[in-house]
Order: sequence, then C-alpha cells, then structure tokens
Amino acid sequence: NIGHRQTFADLCEMVSSLANKNEGIVELEKYFNQDKNFETYQKQNSLCTVVQSGLDLASATILNCVLQLQSNDVIKIADCGCGENGIIDRIDEPANVKIEVYGIDIHTNIQNRSISPGNLSFHPIVSDMEAVLNSGDYHQHFDVILFNFSCLKNDITNNIIGAHNCLRDGNSLLLLSDLSARFPEKFEEMMKENGFLFKSSKNRDKTKLFCFTKIEVHQKTNIILRPYVQA
Repeated sequence: NIGHRQTFADLCEMVSSLANKNEGIVELEKYFNQDKNFETYQKQNSLCTVVQSGLDLASATILNCVLQLQSNDVIKIADCGCGENGIIDRIDEPANVKIEVYGIDIHTNIQNRSISPGNLSFHPIVSDMEAVLNSGDYHQHFDVILFNFSCLKNDITNNIIGAHNCLRDGNSLLLLSDLSARFPEKFEEMMKENGFLFKSSKNRDKTKLFCFTKIEVHQKTNIILRPYVQA
C-alpha cells in the first residue's frame, strides 16, 4: 500500500504541476506505456485498501439504484479512470434490468475486457476522461458517473462541469471517492454551486465516498482538492 500511495502521489504531482492539460495527458501516457508501468500500477491498485474501499462503497450505492429500477430499464454508468480493476468487477449481472458500464481510461489495455451479451456489458472508451466528459458526445447519457481515486489533478473543476453535462436530468448520481484528507472544507457547498446537491457520504478506512444528485447550476466555482499526501 505504501508503494502504491507513493506512485499515486508522484502521478498527482506530475499532472498538477503541468500548466498545459494536454501536456499532462501526454506525460501520463508515456508513463503508463513504458516498462509495464500500467500493469504494475493496476496490480498495486487491486491490493490497495483505500482504492478497494472506494469501489466497495460505490458498488453498494449503485446496487441501491438498481433495486429501485423497473423491469427492462437500462442504467448507464461511466467509470472514469476505470483501469483494469473498475466498478464492473463489483457488479453482479442483474436479472430484470440492464447495466451498461462505460469504462474511460487513457490506456488501451481496457479494450481487452470482454463485453457480455447479457444484462451486464462493458464498453471501453480509450481517452482522457476530462476530454470525453466535455466533448458533447455523451450529453445527458449517463445515470451514474463514478470517479474512484481517478482525479490525479487537484483542480477537478472541468471534470465536474463535464459530469454535469453528461448526467441525465432527474435522479442521476455523481459518485466521487478518494482519501478523506483530499476533500476541502465546504466541499459540499462548492459542488452545489456547480449543480450537484449532496445526498450522502460514507467512510471506510481512510476513504470517503460522496454521493450527489444533479440539480441546476447556481454559479460555476473552481473546485480544488487538497494535494495527495501519504496517509
């Protein structure tokens, strides 16, 4: 876990220190495509307690959503920064509803995931999650958007704006999990100004999961997470 936290901290520092977002993505792609860094990082992810706690909390929340759906309904989930150990590994195939998981990650390895013809399917999108969410291609497309330890940059404003555009009006949910220490004071108020009303939060180990519902944007405000620190 210590090795993974150091790796994640290094990546956060690298991306946040670059003023140009596109330059940051290029550097990240370079890192993940050399010396099997992506595979090593994903293996650490699967063993890291805080990351797995985020997935556990998120999957429980998604299950509650599924139970409220009617027969033959479809729930579409965007797993932003899914990697090789995303939320789809925590979801059992439902009997009466369909779940479509859209995994967004910059590494091509996610294309190797099998796509089930049943009620649970996986659709890989190889691209930067911020670019996908703000592209306009998925306007009001998703019922749930998840960020689980995938916000490498401290400034997540564009991710939140993009998520608001991509979530359907109504009972759609934004789930955001990370180390509790990263969330600033008045985080819930910042999110409300950007169109997300606090619904609930859960804690496990050092991980905190926030659940928000989509509302009208009040006033766009910059949302800056605290720097990632070893905890």
